[in-house]
Formats: sequence, structure tokens, C-alpha cells
Amino acid sequence: MSGQISFLWYNNYMINDIIGLYRKGATLKHFNGATWYIEEDGLITVYDTVMNDITLMSREKSESYLASTKGEKDFLDCINAYLEANELEKIS
Repeated sequence: MSGQISFLWYNNYMINDIIGLYRKGATLKHFNGATWYIEEDGLITVYDTVMNDITLMSREKSESYLASTKGEKDFLDCINAYLEANELEKIS
């Protein structure tokens, strides 16, 4: 049971961090229901909410990723889809 509690706590911590980035004006470049590629100040941070992993790309890798990735996702819609799927309260 405590493993499940730890997983849920960490997952909630991650989504709160993601929501904080959204509110600070970051952009969502990719989202597949579990993995989030978020750009802030030219750097990409990858959040994997299934594997409970956060990866910060180097500036060089971020620039390469951004050069090859066009457009962005609707950050708020993706956050609320994730929250709904995990039976958490949506944000506005």
C-alpha cells in the first residue's frame, strides 16, 4: 500500500510542477497521455508521468528538438485531459 501512496504523491507532485510551468507561460510541444515535452526559455524538460521521470535536455539537444518540432499543443486542454483521466479536479 505505501508503494501506491508514494507513486500517487510523486505523480501529483509532477502534475503540480507541470501546471506551474503552464501558469508561468511555458509551451507544451508534445503530449501522449503520459509524456510531456515542455519548453521554457529555450530548454526542453521531459516529464514521464508513468515512469516518474524528469529529464532536462541540454541547450544543444533542446535547440535540435525545437528545430525539428513544429507547433505546440493546447497546454490547458492536455492538463485537463490528464487530470480527468486520473480522477483529479480540472483547472481553468
